[in-house]
Amino acid sequence: MTTQTFSTGANPSIQIGNVAGDLIVTGWDRSEVEARGDEIRQTQTGSALSFSSSGDLILSVPRGSTITLGYVAGDVKLEDMNGAITVSFVGGDAILRNLSGQVSMAGAIGGDVQMENVGKISMSAGKSGLDTDLSERIRSRMEEAKRHAERKMRDAEQKIRRAEIKIQNAERKRRGVPPIPPVPPIPPMPPQARKFGRFHFAVDPSGVNETRQTVSDEERMVILKMLQEKKINSEEAEKLLAALEGGS
Repeated sequence: MTTQTFSTGANPSIQIGNVAGDLIVTGWDRSEVEARGDEIRQTQTGSALSFSSSGDLILSVPRGSTITLGYVAGDVKLEDMNGAITVSFVGGDAILRNLSGQVSMAGAIGGDVQMENVGKISMSAGKSGLDTDLSERIRSRMEEAKRHAERKMRDAEQKIRRAEIKIQNAERKRRGVPPIPPVPPIPPMPPQARKFGRFHFAVDPSGVNETRQTVSDEERMVILKMLQEKKINSEEAEKLLAALEGGS
């Protein structure tokens, strides 16, 4: 595990992209950021930093930091900060402790959420505050999602493969090499609309064509799993996510 230190002001902006393992972010009374982990990728522009990791990532940051958290495959622990925090996707549990700034849970949490001394929190879809049965509702939603998980994972893997081919063909075109043949489509879903968590999938009236309305959490989870298993590195994961957002 390596350790890196970056000088910042008292209120830096910190973006955390893809973390294949667990993430811990703790506030401290220094005007610098300390990052510990393996295979960390980072960039810094003034007081703005961004991090990704192919394993676990541990950050010590100024208490007034603004944190934007992207995709974490494992558990997340955030504690002892007073800046704004945005959480997009966590594959495991989320532990929030001693956070006095605005906390926005903008995406999916795969496990339980534990909170202690959290001042302000808002959920996605305009929800504010936190119900006492949050963990149970999240668990129930994940159980419902599992009924379609196998199909969605296959669909996600195929779309990721198309994204990989898109990236490879761009390089082949640059080198004057013939492109890779396209991936054949998988059989369509039954002719009915599907709802998976907060993502919707619709088919036309004939039941022949399925239209995906947005990139799903399953696709992101497949990428994070590939990252965790070291089949791809952080840079390749970011390219795949960008290709998925741009369409297949």
